[in-house]
Amino acid sequence: MKIILDDDNTWYYDGRVSVDEADSDRIVDEITITCDCLPYKMSVSERVRRYEVNGSAYGEIDYLGTKVATPTIDCEIASGSKLELVLNETHYELGNGRNVIPDFLIKNGLNTFSFVGNGYATLSYRMGVL
Repeated sequence: MKIILDDDNTWYYDGRVSVDEADSDRIVDEITITCDCLPYKMSVSERVRRYEVNGSAYGEIDYLGTKVATPTIDCEIASGSKLELVLNETHYELGNGRNVIPDFLIKNGLNTFSFVGNGYATLSYRMGVL
């Protein structure tokens, strides 16, 4: 389950939650909860960037996370056209709707890419940090 702490509510942890002990003296109930979580805390809000592509569009993401992110790319391709993602001179053809390119990894630091074609591309990803 997603675990959001009151004092750090812009991040969540993914983990299993179990109730270890419940005790009641009829005035106060005491519950002990244990969480076994993945090591990264993830941003509650998704990062979203929208690109209008008329021939080509350049993009860059200065990523501060420590967990590598694979974004989803939602595309609206102009009728009779195509849309491609360009990473390190390699072209990946995108389709209308949701696309995930396994080679598109957002790593800590400056990440550059471009789009070629006509339409709109919306990138969505979550930042993860240790």
